[in-house]
Amino acid sequence: MPKPVYSAYHQYIETIFREALKAVEPYRLISASLRNVEGKLHLGENALEFPRHTNSYLISIGKAAGGMTRAFLEISKLQPRAGVIALPKSDLTTFPHPFEVFLAGHPHPSRASIEAGYAAMNLLKKCGSEDVVWVLISGCLLY
Repeated sequence: MPKPVYSAYHQYIETIFREALKAVEPYRLISASLRNVEGKLHLGENALEFPRHTNSYLISIGKAAGGMTRAFLEISKLQPRAGVIALPKSDLTTFPHPFEVFLAGHPHPSRASIEAGYAAMNLLKKCGSEDVVWVLISGCLLY
């Protein structure tokens, strides 16, 4: 391996930074973990099967909600009846109806964050015992 040229350290730092971002990219991580094989969803070693007539719903929250949701919908081939997505204002991802999209605050909750919480709660109240709710969460709370 060639000896590093320390006068070009900023190039090394930028390369490390870009590779670190690629390693944690939400779409890539969901794609690596979730597979649809013959109509069954495989998450890791677990296969999930449910009747086709089952209603499914989606709640996706956090800084990575946009990428996680795109990957989940593409791979699962599911078309949820409704969903709530709360993502930061910096994410310009758009989602079609039937999703309610909230541009939530980050790192501090905003009014839209609270509204997304109520929307998710109202969505869950409508679900029956046979319905499936998929919940995608990114981030953590440090309070």
